[in-house]
Amino acid sequence: MRSVVSNKKHFFFDTGGIDRKVSCLALSKDGRYLATGHETIGKKNAEAIIWDLKGAIESCIGGHSSTGKNHRIHILHQHHGKVQALDFSFDGKYLVTLGGQDDNDLVVWDVISGYSICGSPAAADTSHCVKWLNQRNDRFVTCGNYHFRVWQVCVSTPKMHAVDASMGSMRRVMQCLSISEDDSYGFAGSKTGEVLQFRLDRDDIKPFDEPDDLRPALQGYNRDRFSKGVKSVACVINPTTGNTNVIAGAGDGTVQILNPKLQLIPSHKAELDGATTSICLSPGSKVLLVGTEFSQRYKIDIATFTPELRGN
Repeated sequence: MRSVVSNKKHFFFDTGGIDRKVSCLALSKDGRYLATGHETIGKKNAEAIIWDLKGAIESCIGGHSSTGKNHRIHILHQHHGKVQALDFSFDGKYLVTLGGQDDNDLVVWDVISGYSICGSPAAADTSHCVKWLNQRNDRFVTCGNYHFRVWQVCVSTPKMHAVDASMGSMRRVMQCLSISEDDSYGFAGSKTGEVLQFRLDRDDIKPFDEPDDLRPALQGYNRDRFSKGVKSVACVINPTTGNTNVIAGAGDGTVQILNPKLQLIPSHKAELDGATTSICLSPGSKVLLVGTEFSQRYKIDIATFTPELRGN
């Protein structure tokens, strides 16, 4: 963790004597929690750890350089080999974790208690991403090899139920995911360089003998492919029009904004060093923070779209 104001660093570590390779992380929207997913060697269970981020920030301000078990809230054991992805619900009540290729299971956790609520295989083929919707805590989305699914969670039952998006003849490996602010659409980046737009509407959970009337579906995709695949995506609202634009980060280092019709905006394009592995919007959505495969961090002002190297 690094302060963008003071540039002060703060390190999270575990005092259990086990070295853990971090495979993914997520922040709760209120800034209270950090969750890290880990990867293990062999047949050991991979762990997800929930940290007290608010307390760690206070320690950082107080001059401490690292955080140990005092700021570790829960260690979650469920997945084999690797935690592929994880995400907090918008209210911070739930955490969903996705296991890696050898596991491929989904588990929904109660953040306060640390107990698992329900779980399910993610899909018949490998899943790569999971994201909660932005305005409700009972639905999330997964995507991966040739599938895009919208899930509903019933905590009281408890159970979870997926509806596959209709994709027609389209078959793509999707490796990154973002949800529009109003939860109307999901945008997935493919290995072949497209950004795919999906409508997220679906029915509530129904008895198995009742067919679904409303299903998520592929709405469109960009015709101008990005080189070396789309590695990261983010949604941003145009303050002038109120429309949702999409920011795509490609394997060749390109970062570019697409308009609501998924057409490239030539004036909003930057070339970075290395594949863009992550894109994060600052509060107010005026600045992008972009990470690359070479561990470089860039700041991009959305208005000018000029990249500035902030660290490596």
